[in-house]
Amino acid sequence: MAGLVLVAVAAFCGAQGLAGIHDDRQHADRAVRTGAKVTGRGDESVRVRTGDGRRLTLGSSYPEDHRVGATSTVLEDGSWRRLASEPYDAMGPQLGLLAAGLPGLSLLVTGLLARRRAAVLRRGPVPVLRVLERMGRDGLMWIYAGDDTATRRPVLAARFVAEVPDAEEEGSRSAHSAGAGAGAGAGTAAEDKGERVPGAVLPREAVMFGAPCDGGELLLVTTFRDGEPAVLRTSGPVRLPGPGREPEFTPEAVARIATDGVHATAAPVPATLITTGRPLNWGPGSLARAGGAAVALATMAGAAFITRDLVTDGFRLRGLFLLFLPVWGGTAAELLNWRVTADSSGLWLAGGWRVRHLPWDRLRSARYTRDGSVEIGMPDGGAWRLPGLGMPKLERRLGRNPSYVRMTEEVTALRDHPELRPTEPVSGRGRGFPLGPVLLALTVVVALGRVFH
Repeated sequence: MAGLVLVAVAAFCGAQGLAGIHDDRQHADRAVRTGAKVTGRGDESVRVRTGDGRRLTLGSSYPEDHRVGATSTVLEDGSWRRLASEPYDAMGPQLGLLAAGLPGLSLLVTGLLARRRAAVLRRGPVPVLRVLERMGRDGLMWIYAGDDTATRRPVLAARFVAEVPDAEEEGSRSAHSAGAGAGAGAGTAAEDKGERVPGAVLPREAVMFGAPCDGGELLLVTTFRDGEPAVLRTSGPVRLPGPGREPEFTPEAVARIATDGVHATAAPVPATLITTGRPLNWGPGSLARAGGAAVALATMAGAAFITRDLVTDGFRLRGLFLLFLPVWGGTAAELLNWRVTADSSGLWLAGGWRVRHLPWDRLRSARYTRDGSVEIGMPDGGAWRLPGLGMPKLERRLGRNPSYVRMTEEVTALRDHPELRPTEPVSGRGRGFPLGPVLLALTVVVALGRVFH
């Protein structure tokens, strides 16, 4: 859908550019040429005085090229006027065409290829293999041969999400998943307690549907960490392991876990986690707040400038920027005021636009990525995500412990150690406040104030 929207925007920009060129040529062919003397220059305009005494202000992309006192030729066709030396410039539509067309075509082609791969699983019989699967730190699912219990040689890697069955197929798929999941979970029910723990995680049995090839489409019948049967499908292309794409765990770590017992797979308790029974909360650090303030100020300034431009000069391509105000406002709100609160009932996740509640028994994982994003895993394979909260490497060099890193470590410990969870509920105010609507309203007020100033 996003690809179609971007391609449509690119087509609109291209049509606008061609229409502008055609309209300019028609007016220029009918126009009357008038000599005029340049009397002044603006940032994007030139002031001239014609031979009959009229004073005109004409738009100009290069006003510095017109020296005050020099004579220029003006084309006039009714109310349409422009300088003869400056024909219509389609640079704006061309930039819009490139900015929307390139990512739009990429997304569209990627989506079509994904649909084509997914259709392979539904056209007819496909190979069925019993395998071992493990979740790595980077969110990739690593697949091993069924007899490779030491998980020394991965066969392939891909990202998987939960398959949501249709209403008509739900009963049959659930029965199928339960049958296969029973085999997958029989020997691994205890190991599920360590699912998606940062570091080494014990492998689990699964049944794989589909041809294991580079760029293929696969289905996995396995179980969630609570033992519930799950059907997972690839959300991206399958990749064969190669140099530099090894999983972030080692056979030695697996052997140590198997020797120490199941409880060794539980996440360690961070030294920063201090539990008193009262609710715990985590929020943005100083670097994130500074970035959020910069994004918010830039958004308000851009909205005010473009709104003023629309009122004075009419619609231009840059006016499409206003459509992205909710996106920039949400980003600024998350950087300024994101909050994760843990109480007796679970986690309260406050993002840019709303506050979401996640009970403890539905929490699957909490991790941060190398780009500073946070992902809270859900039972359906989805995730509550806060993108780009900071710069982990820079913050560590400055001697800071990023709050989002500490949050994921402590939330993971609370997931695996129920005795450490808060025993008191949090108040409504302590759950966090979505700042997105406030910033959007403030941006609108600033833009309107600029117009009527």
